[in-house]
Amino acid sequence: MKYSKDSGIFDNFSLETIDTAQRDRVGSSYAIELRRCPRVDTWFKAHMTSDYGRIDGFVSNLSRSGLCFEAGSELPDLFMPGNGLHASQASSIVEISFDLPIQNAGCRPLIVQARTVYVIQGDEGRYRCGAEFRFLTEGEEALENYLRDRGAGE
Repeated sequence: MKYSKDSGIFDNFSLETIDTAQRDRVGSSYAIELRRCPRVDTWFKAHMTSDYGRIDGFVSNLSRSGLCFEAGSELPDLFMPGNGLHASQASSIVEISFDLPIQNAGCRPLIVQARTVYVIQGDEGRYRCGAEFRFLTEGEEALENYLRDRGAGE
C-alpha cells in the first residue's frame, strides 16, 4: 500500500516537508513529528557543559522532555573538539543550566542532565542542539508550572 498525506494513516502525526541535506537519503518527502511533549518557544540565557568544556547560549524552545539549545560556532567543539562535527552525529551527555522565569515569583534555577539528539547549523553561523532530558537535578516543579502556565503542561 502506498501511503500519502491524504490517506488518513498519518492523522495522529504532524507532517513536515523534509528540507535538509539528508532528504536525498530518504524515500519520502515528509518527516513525521514524533516528539512526545508540546514545545514552548523561549529565549533564555543558558550554559551547556560537556566533558570538553562549557559554553554560553540560549534555550530557544522547551518541553517536559527536552529543549533546543542555540550557540555560536563553538557548539560542535563541545562534543568533538577539532573534528568538524556533521549535522546529526553528536550524541553526548551534557548538563544544561538556566534561570526559568516564574510568574510573580522571579526566576528559578533549572539544571538538567540531557542527551544530545542532534546538532545542526542554522542561520547566520549559529548552531542548534536538540537535547532530551535524562533527569532534572534542580527545578522540576518550576518547569512543570512554567509549561502549564503556557498551555503545554499535563
